[in-house]
Amino acid sequence: MRYLKLIFFLISFVEAFGSYFDEYFSLNTHVKLKKSFNIVDIAVDKNNNLFILDLGEKNIKKYSQHGELLKVIGREGEGPGEFIYPRCISITNDEMCVGDLFTHRISFFTVEGIFIKSVICKGITSIAKIIASKNQLLVSGLKHGDTLYPGYFLHFYTREGEPKKSFFPLEYQITKIDALFTLALYAPFDIDSDGNIYTSWIYRYKLHKFLPNGELARIFPIPKNYISPPHPYPNPLNRDKYEKWLSKWHQVLKVIVVKDYILVFLRVHEPNEFRIDIYNKEGNLIHENVLTDLELLGKDPSGNLYFKGRLGEDFTELEIYKLKL
Repeated sequence: MRYLKLIFFLISFVEAFGSYFDEYFSLNTHVKLKKSFNIVDIAVDKNNNLFILDLGEKNIKKYSQHGELLKVIGREGEGPGEFIYPRCISITNDEMCVGDLFTHRISFFTVEGIFIKSVICKGITSIAKIIASKNQLLVSGLKHGDTLYPGYFLHFYTREGEPKKSFFPLEYQITKIDALFTLALYAPFDIDSDGNIYTSWIYRYKLHKFLPNGELARIFPIPKNYISPPHPYPNPLNRDKYEKWLSKWHQVLKVIVVKDYILVFLRVHEPNEFRIDIYNKEGNLIHENVLTDLELLGKDPSGNLYFKGRLGEDFTELEIYKLKL
């Protein structure tokens, strides 16, 4: 009888505080890369080749789907095809775009690694993520506005770097937090097959849906167990105080669209874990608080999800999962 009570207690505990990861995600395969590094961003082309952004060596490493190193693209520097602080990758058809965080420069390459051109995105102070298409670039980065809206987060640019439209205004409280450690490093937005845009603030969890032209279509409900950041906000340059502050709230790191679902990936407060909330496109919260110890990196064109796995002295492992829904 005691064991039966314990089982019921564990079931209720999981339902209240988190769901089993393998109820919603199934392991497809894993890839072992013959190098140990901290992956900043990842992209996958139509042939399932992996493009790994290595911030330590300031380059992009192209791997086969089996983990064989095929090519190293770019290097540190200020010249054509070189990077100062590469932060994000986007692949469209046979073209790769790499965003440089603080120079707000986007470099274009073929997927074979041949440099094409670079453009400067005017009017913003950083680039955290790019989604490229044939006609334009959707870029996340900080742009100062007027006194009513002190900053903007998402921007449409031409492929020549000319600004077309900025949207998703930031609240004043958000802009008070240094962009170097928040909006500039994490870019929680993605688009679906119809071009609709899904995004959230990092500082305050609130999922928004925008139409392809940037018009707001819907604000999704916030999960009940979300913990907002405490006041006051410490100076991010004081790393000890800032890390303690980060550990006390749920920080949105990524928004990823897979199939007909929107996944919101968060860093959970103490204990240090990650969690995934799952919405449908109509704005309904399907599953919340799916806990995991794996960091979600990105997706491929087929909808497979790439998580950061084991890190050894001479290897980095990627775990590739499918969404069961």
